[in-house]
Amino acid sequence: PADGFDRNLGDDSGVRRAPNVAYHRGMIKHIFACLTVVFFIWTRVVAAEESLETILAEPLPSEAYAAPVRCVAMRTSSRIEVLDEYTLLMRGSGNRSWVAQTYQRCRGLRNEHLLDFQQRRGRVCTGDSFRGVIPASERLVVTPVCGIRVIHEVDNDQLAALGHAIRAKRLTSTVLSSGDRKPAAKE
Repeated sequence: PADGFDRNLGDDSGVRRAPNVAYHRGMIKHIFACLTVVFFIWTRVVAAEESLETILAEPLPSEAYAAPVRCVAMRTSSRIEVLDEYTLLMRGSGNRSWVAQTYQRCRGLRNEHLLDFQQRRGRVCTGDSFRGVIPASERLVVTPVCGIRVIHEVDNDQLAALGHAIRAKRLTSTVLSSGDRKPAAKE
């Protein structure tokens, strides 16, 4: 035919089928392109989540850590900070700091809590237990009993890398929670 359409594609109603086929092919290509983009983004989110889990499990390469320290004397540590529900930071003078990791997540532990250690030896040691409390007229216990699994001495560069890893985990968990239409994690 002169118009380029094959009228034998359908019934004898004279309906042009070729433009519909071209339209559907275009839509299929468009949908495939959109699905490809969605798949690419999803794989990047999954890869980021896996790498964050790796970073948090071992935030620094193993050679960056000195041998674990058994105890830290409280007189050498000026203060203890809560970095997250798994990690405490004991700051010393100059470039000396120690990172203590708990056995498991210490639910509800925040930096504004006082840490009530069960052992009173003037030092914090591997295996010691503590609870987070809110200072008030009576101490209000806000966490379960948590235990220190390991203590490592770290320098300021290692401390900065650890801080970045913890912040990245918080941001990623907030984004992932928001993307699932669940309330974003408040940290």
